Parts: sequence; structure tokens; C-alpha cells
Amino acid sequence: MSPELKVSSVSWVGVGQCAVPATKAPNTYPPVTRNQVDHLTATAGHLLVYKVPEDTFFDPEDGGTRNLHLSLRYNDRSELPSGHWLQFDSKNQEFYGLPAPEDIGRVHYQLIAEDSSKKNAYDSLVVEVLRAPAIRPTVEFQMTMEYPFPSLAYDANNKRKVVEKLAALFGQKETDNIRIQSVTDNPTTIIWYNTSLPMDRCPKSEIDELRKMIIVDYRSSAGGALKENVDLVFDKDLKVMSIRLIPQGLCAEQNTKVPKTSIQVHPGYTNQQSKTASSDNGYLVTYIIPAVVTVCMILIAGIIAGVLYRRRLTGKMSVGDEEERQAFRSKGIPVIFQDELEERGDAEPVHKSPVIMREEKPPLLPPAPDYRSTDDAPYRPPPPFAASRTPPRPKATPTYRKPPPYVPP
Repeated sequence: MSPELKVSSVSWVGVGQCAVPATKAPNTYPPVTRNQVDHLTATAGHLLVYKVPEDTFFDPEDGGTRNLHLSLRYNDRSELPSGHWLQFDSKNQEFYGLPAPEDIGRVHYQLIAEDSSKKNAYDSLVVEVLRAPAIRPTVEFQMTMEYPFPSLAYDANNKRKVVEKLAALFGQKETDNIRIQSVTDNPTTIIWYNTSLPMDRCPKSEIDELRKMIIVDYRSSAGGALKENVDLVFDKDLKVMSIRLIPQGLCAEQNTKVPKTSIQVHPGYTNQQSKTASSDNGYLVTYIIPAVVTVCMILIAGIIAGVLYRRRLTGKMSVGDEEERQAFRSKGIPVIFQDELEERGDAEPVHKSPVIMREEKPPLLPPAPDYRSTDDAPYRPPPPFAASRTPPRPKATPTYRKPPPYVPP
């Protein structure tokens, strides 16, 4: 083709039977379990941190466990709530959590491993929380923090931070000797024990060593300021306000010289808190309690009035019981005095001669009956009057009283 045409390159494309087949995607396989976790044991009050071993899962394409994405769910594949005591750190592939006494028991979970092609495998495991062994601590630690109570009590990550920082505060790398007794509110206070201290005697020297780590003047019975390492260990998000060391067990029974130490970082915080508490108590006594008592009295009076009104409607407010009412309504023989008989005219007639005054004349005798008749028939006396056996009907009581007897002047 030269010199007129110059060829730079030549290429070809197969058509039909000579077409090059499309490249197929390589087949991938799901991960498999090799060494299952199966069972984990935690103790109430102690922090649990467990890292998943490297040989737990294996994927033919991606490799070992560290190259897979792990997640923890319930046995039915439902997600764990944020307030659950046990959580899983997918980045570090760790189980962690601080169980409380109410979490004692067995719970089934699934540890799910997912490869780059979204295929997964799972490991069924059981996490059992045991009751903490009984101890007799010799000193109790109380730490007050300026931190919201829900964010600490219901967040497994924050509780893990606090326990790890408490161990670091006493120069311990492991958290096995830190036992959290409780987390209380108002203000947020953490109560814990250090189980590394002897419990068969009062470890005064060991307690003094612990004081040296957190208190500037540890020999003062009144306490002192916290050392700078406290602020360094606990960052600004977990601000410590005060720490108290209270003798317990043998140290309290033997009445040793182990002082009850209270260390405050910000004294004004406690004063302001006490003022607020006193003002709240005054408000409670002045307003709340009288209002509650008044409402209770009104309710009791209303209940009594309702009961009395109901009894009145049902007829239970009448005088006496049923027998007394029957006796009151029963008919009996009336009692009539002599004066009442005279007034009513029921007394027997008393025949007395009338009193005739000097100025009066005796009454004339009635005229004699005239027995003469124009008829010649003999006289027949009337039949005798038949006396009735029924007693005479008592006369009605007059509505007036008799005048007083007449007395001559």
C-alpha cells in the first residue's frame, strides 16, 4: 500500500461462529464455620470483653475471620436493642457488656459472618450470666460524675469505658478486679469494689496505696484534691466530681484508723447541689405536702357523705333496728290517767247533790205524769231495757277544757 497509503495498525472482530464468548463471572462460595464459639460465660457486675478468634470462620475467596463482616443478633435473627447489656463491636470483632443482677440467666444468640459477595454463615452460641460470688469487701468506692444517668446506665459502650478507666486509674491493665455494685441517679454515682484487696483482714497499707494514686494529701482524714491523673484518665466527656472511700467489713468492725475519705474536685458543685436540695425540701414542705393533705381530706369527706346519703336512700338511717321498729309500731293497751277520764267523760258518774246558794231557790219538782187515758184499756208498762254486753263507746275528747269551779265572792 505504500507509498500512497501508510498502515498504522490492523485488528479483527469475530462474527457469527467466530465470535468470542463473553467472560463468565467466577463462582463464589459462602463462608463456613471452623471453630465455633458455642458458649460464653459472664459474671454480674464484671465487664465482659471477648474477641472472636481468627479461625472461627473461613471463606474460600476472602480468607479468615478478620476479612469478614461479623454481627450479633438474637437466635431468631432479630436485632439487639441499644439498651441490651451485651453488644458486639463489628470493627474489632468483640463481645462486650456489663451485666447486672437482673440479667442473670442464659440467652441464645447468632454470630453471623458475611463475605464480600453477601453470602453468610452463622454460629449459634449461648451467653450465660452467673451470679457474682459473695464477698466481704473492706472498702467501698463511690464516684460521683457530671454525666447523664440514662447515657451511662443504659449504654453498654459508656459502661465499658468507665470500668476500663477505673482499672487504669489504679494502674491495672485488666478489669477483672473491678466489680460494679450499682449505678444510681441524682447525681450519677457509681459504687464499686476492688476485689484485689484482701478480705480476711483490714488491709490498711493497701488502702493507703490506693489513696496515693488518686489523692494529693492522702494522710488527711478530711480528704483532699484529686490528682491530675484522674483528669487525664477520665476525659471531659466523663467528668468526675468526687470520690469517696468508705471502710467496710473488717475495717469498719475493728474501728481502725482508716478514715472515711471524701475527695471533691469542684467544692462549689456540692454546695450548689446542697442549696438546691434544701430549696426543694422547703418547697415540698411548704406547698406540696399541705396540698396533698387537703386533697386527701376532701376525698375522705366526699366518700363519707356518699355512704351516708346512700344509707339514707336505702332506709338504714331510721331509728333503731328492725326489732325496735316492730316493737314501736305494735299496738298495746293505752294508759289513761284519772284526770284524763274526767276530762273525756269516761269516768263513772258520781251522783252528787247540786250546791244551792242562798240567793237561789231550789228547783221545782217535775209535774206528775197523767196516767188518765181516754181509752179504757189497762196500762201496760214498757218492756225492760236490754243491757248490751258491749262497753259504752268512749266519748270524744273535747277540744276545750272545762272552766274552773265557781267560787262565790
